Amino acid sequence: MRVFNAILAALAMLPAAARAQESTAAIAMLQKALPPCALNCMVELIPRSTCDLTNTTCICTNAPLNEQLGICVLGGCTVPESLVMKNVSLTMCGAEVRDNTDLPYYIAIVGSAVTTFFVFLRLFLVFMPGGKRPGWEDGLIVLCLALCLVPGGLSGPFKENGLGRDLWYLKPEQITNILRFYFIGEIAYLQGMGILKIAILLFLLAIFPDKTFRKSVYVTIGLCVAYCITFLVATIFQCTPVSYSWTQWDSLHEGTCNNIHLQAWMSAIINIVLDVIVMVLPLRQILNLKMNWKKKASVLSMFLVGTVVLVVSIVRLQSLIQFSNSTNISWDYVPSSYWSILELDIGIICACMPSVRGLILRYFPKALSTRMTKGSHGYSNGLGSDNKFSRNRAPSGLSKSDFIPLVNVHTTEGGIRRELDA
Repeated sequence: MRVFNAILAALAMLPAAARAQESTAAIAMLQKALPPCALNCMVELIPRSTCDLTNTTCICTNAPLNEQLGICVLGGCTVPESLVMKNVSLTMCGAEVRDNTDLPYYIAIVGSAVTTFFVFLRLFLVFMPGGKRPGWEDGLIVLCLALCLVPGGLSGPFKENGLGRDLWYLKPEQITNILRFYFIGEIAYLQGMGILKIAILLFLLAIFPDKTFRKSVYVTIGLCVAYCITFLVATIFQCTPVSYSWTQWDSLHEGTCNNIHLQAWMSAIINIVLDVIVMVLPLRQILNLKMNWKKKASVLSMFLVGTVVLVVSIVRLQSLIQFSNSTNISWDYVPSSYWSILELDIGIICACMPSVRGLILRYFPKALSTRMTKGSHGYSNGLGSDNKFSRNRAPSGLSKSDFIPLVNVHTTEGGIRRELDA
């Protein structure tokens, strides 16, 4: 593009007669900067306008001419050639070169680091001496972290290939790479969100013994499993061949695709519905706890912090709708990319909050010291428990290993004791 600008500048300095004599030579030199189809459009249309080839200002401000050039290029050039032409024309006209590559990169890096720290705290509660007995939910949280680190790890390649820059400034291979990374990251995101909900639901099974409630939880787990399987298959095979998901942009490859944008909207909407179900399920159980309103509000606030995930899910859906109409995917995908990462990060952090509370109760018992019971079942409020603690009586039909009562954990000189209301 610098060659092109240098040519125009040199031509502009020549007398009018000399310009006419040098036009043929200039056009020959421009062949190095423009694809033949685009050059033909310029050579054909510019002389018909009120501009000449050396008048950059006239060319850039002549709206009818630019509209005709756009139609000509779209009709006679491939997509990659059209992008080269747009790059040349915008560079010639001094358009701003936008760069937003840092924002999604740093959000992914910081989010991954903070999420890893919270998962580490959760695992510390499990593996420390006298800690909480590990459960399936802990393993699923670790799996969620691994899936979360996939888009986090791709943030570097995304940045290197130009995510956050305008499409016409990128090389064809960079555009293909961005779409390939998007394909991988979308699979990791969908599976991570589904598995995260299952982990939270398994945690609810461990602390609430009500039979009707548990049946509702099992049904919701089934819905989450169906969500994971359905959208895993639908995403992998959204195009035939699979590689067409990241090569279709140039219109040079053959293949077919489902309505990818509709599929993304459906997955986002179902994800939001499942978020609402998971958030609402424990509310009745918590409200039935016999405690004063301040203590009840404290426990509710820990569960309702999941509303942040719900809000992020809605914002992400909005960004997906805007992205569906994009012709500048490397720029317009930025909001969808970081909202997807933030949604999964915040969800994992919320799932780890009860464990963080358990650690605070273990080492700073006065900070969260409360006493509460739930009438007929006689359990109290802590969120950490292990097989060394005495357990409340589990409801009939459930083994003791299936039931983790809410207890207060306190440290004493003699070790660990559980404080229950008399």
